[in-house]
Amino acid sequence: MPEKVSRIPITAMAPNADLANLKPTGKSHDQAPQIPASDRIITIKELASHATRESAWIAINNRVYDVTGFEHQHPGGEILLTAAGQDASDVFVAFHPMSTYKMLNKFLIGNLEQEQELQPSSLKQRETSQVNKVFSSKGKSFNELTPEEKEEYRTDIKKMRADLVKLKAFDSSKAFYAYKVLSNLLICAISFDIVLNSRLLSNTSMASTILAALLLGLFWQQCGWLAHDFLHHQVFQNRLFNNIAGLFVGNIFQGFSVSWWKMKHNHHHAAPNVTETVAGGDPDIHTYPLLLWSEKLIEGSAEEIKSLPRFLVTNQKIFYWPILCCARVSWVIQSLLFQVAPTWNFVGGNAWRSLEI
Repeated sequence: MPEKVSRIPITAMAPNADLANLKPTGKSHDQAPQIPASDRIITIKELASHATRESAWIAINNRVYDVTGFEHQHPGGEILLTAAGQDASDVFVAFHPMSTYKMLNKFLIGNLEQEQELQPSSLKQRETSQVNKVFSSKGKSFNELTPEEKEEYRTDIKKMRADLVKLKAFDSSKAFYAYKVLSNLLICAISFDIVLNSRLLSNTSMASTILAALLLGLFWQQCGWLAHDFLHHQVFQNRLFNNIAGLFVGNIFQGFSVSWWKMKHNHHHAAPNVTETVAGGDPDIHTYPLLLWSEKLIEGSAEEIKSLPRFLVTNQKIFYWPILCCARVSWVIQSLLFQVAPTWNFVGGNAWRSLEI
């Protein structure tokens, strides 16, 4: 449910550009004492106080970096600011390749003060699901947990991911994706065949038209999920292959801007179900006033919806399906608007944007 909390993303798309070739700009040196970064200790409270565009600090693996102004060069654009004032270790690992680590020292300003470590006895008790253990008892939000509980949660997530890696759960089946692409193209071919044969035989009927439309809709729906997987770089190890496949399936077959979608979806994974960050909240839940995706939004805990007409809120179950029928139109409009958006918003997507049709 949407909350203003710290986030642990499950997965995300790596940027297209090479961060190592970029240079830091706009660092807020007036905020940082002139002492060696290796000697400076920064408290969690001090880190949290630098959560604005004017002064943005993040922590990665217990080291603190000043990234003020870097969103204008960052391949993901403003997505960088979703972690301002927070420990971004898990976010950073999810979004970046190993080659990115070599440039972090350019931004280093100090070391994060260490929280009290958990005792070994409690480490042995972590076999229980972190969801049941941390969140089920009294409905706590992540910010309401103690430092020890937060560390338990993070450790459980990392352990779960390590276990999944050992099980090769993230290894894709190339045969499966080849089958999905070919079967999807077959659906499209059948749809076109029905229309063409009906016209050639001068026997166009309402039934054949509806059947062809349903098959074409199924083709587009399947293209959406295929593009999602390719653009998540989960099919091939080589990101270039994923981007090319995503360009064909998402842009050419389905007709939306994959650069726009990647920027939006990266932001979603950086701030999943979060209503507010320095760079804005999760775009996937910003569908009010027509659709509200959680009880907290419906109850009006977010400032943005307090003035919404109650008619829209109470009748969204009626609007849901008609709105989804127009979603494709919305995606096309947003894709077109994205083509004229400022380039610094998505530095890493410029090369691919120029190839889109």
